[in-house]
Amino acid sequence: MNRIRPIAAALALFFSATAANASLVMSWSFTKTGESTAFGTGTFTARGWNESIDESFTGYLANLDLYQGAPYVEKQSDFYVMTGAAGTINGKAISLLPKYAADANGLATSGFAGNDNVVFEPYYDSEGNLLSVNGYYGFVTTFGVSVEDADGTLWNLFSPYNPGADGATYSPSYQLINSFNDTVAVGTFELTTTEGGRVDAVPVPAAAWLLLSGAGGLFMAGRRRSALASVR
Repeated sequence: MNRIRPIAAALALFFSATAANASLVMSWSFTKTGESTAFGTGTFTARGWNESIDESFTGYLANLDLYQGAPYVEKQSDFYVMTGAAGTINGKAISLLPKYAADANGLATSGFAGNDNVVFEPYYDSEGNLLSVNGYYGFVTTFGVSVEDADGTLWNLFSPYNPGADGATYSPSYQLINSFNDTVAVGTFELTTTEGGRVDAVPVPAAAWLLLSGAGGLFMAGRRRSALASVR
């Protein structure tokens, strides 16, 4: 019975390693241009893209290419789907709105302004420089993330397509729009991972083989001890 424990532990570690990037928690803040006090602040939670729950990833990218013009790399592990939002905007508590949906007449039944509630995790090099986020500087897609405040006002945060002078660099530009379709804020959006997300570790296949080979060694050692005990 004791021989099984190392194998079970190895398998548990293997499966937990495969899910290491499955979800994350991020702190966020939005500050209007020219102001020093944040207009909005709080936390986001998100999970990795899952085709059994979400749409086809290939189809999603095709939709982004059709409407956005910004470059997105075909790397599914970079795309996180929002599961929750907390904090305040303009002093009012917020909650996450569902992804945009409309009825047969085109009237919105959920979400705001076509939002897809997809976010990219920011990550940095060893010197603290922000690395390109899936080939695009925006932490959210140009469809945006939408929330509702305590007064029932809907807000959509998005990063509009903003090519640099050389046509290849995309500068971070963020807008926060309310449900009256007023551009109420243009400014800086800060996003920091506080839990989960990207990890720099031994690649899962290699880690799995190391773990399983170690478990196998322990198993064989257990068999040898058992055999010696029988001889005695």
